[in-house]
Amino acid sequence: MGRCVGLSNAFLRVMPGAFYPVEWNVPECFTGRGRWRSGPLHTFVDDYRQEFYWRKPNEGLMVALVASVCTAPDFTVWSDDPVEWKRFQAWRSAMVAGLWAAWGVRVLPVVSFESGAYEYVAAGSTWAVRSPGKGPDVVRQWVKSLSAFARDSDMGRLVLFGRELVGLDQELGVPVLVRGLRKRPDAVLLRAA
Repeated sequence: MGRCVGLSNAFLRVMPGAFYPVEWNVPECFTGRGRWRSGPLHTFVDDYRQEFYWRKPNEGLMVALVASVCTAPDFTVWSDDPVEWKRFQAWRSAMVAGLWAAWGVRVLPVVSFESGAYEYVAAGSTWAVRSPGKGPDVVRQWVKSLSAFARDSDMGRLVLFGRELVGLDQELGVPVLVRGLRKRPDAVLLRAA
């Protein structure tokens, strides 16, 4: 048996990208990717979990439909990666987001620095991003990159997943909502009657 390589038929005739209007509510609780869990879903997880959406788009679509609100896949891009790789990763995220949006899933596009991700999203959209690592230099560079991205994308609002950064809304000039990252949904204990 050979390995299938190429673009899945699920992506044929899909317009890449998603748009999340600022008027739409952003749920308070998002859970990391898990199969067949209902409720809002964030994709700020290990890359191998996100590859599932690209390699098995029909099954990934079912997961997104159950969630109904998702962030687009956040495929890893490192600052020293070639620009072509950054653009490819942004395109893949936009293709998955476009597939989900075409089926009625509300998809928050994800910020991807120096990738041109904003080319796939209309101006004024709400965007999602994971908060930076720790350390003053790391945070400073992240805020600088995010400010450039916000300007280039004409961002309408930002949803920051992770820890809050005081004053980020003033720095960017857009409203910033903060949401926590949960790896699994709260456990529910069922008792016998």
